[in-house]
Amino acid sequence: MPLNNQLIDFWTLVHFGSSAFLGWIMHPILALALVVVFEPFELYVLFPFLYENYGIVFGNETYINSLSDIAINMLGVAYGCFSLRKKYHPPFVLFEKK
Repeated sequence: MPLNNQLIDFWTLVHFGSSAFLGWIMHPILALALVVVFEPFELYVLFPFLYENYGIVFGNETYINSLSDIAINMLGVAYGCFSLRKKYHPPFVLFEKK
């Protein structure tokens, strides 16, 4: 099965949107830590489990694609924290002092 080696693909939008949401509702350092830790989890745990047990192809990517995902996640968290919060007050903010 070929690995995803693209820098930008459909999942780029998903990564940006989800990390922007996390950056909007929680402390940006925690949001960034979550999305960065998810990449190796996706590559080494989630993909083998889903593929071997259910035949679901998810997270079959190269290191280049994972690094581009992390870069997009960083942009998303920054956008959520520094742009979305200024325009739209989140209904709650997790793990941040007032």
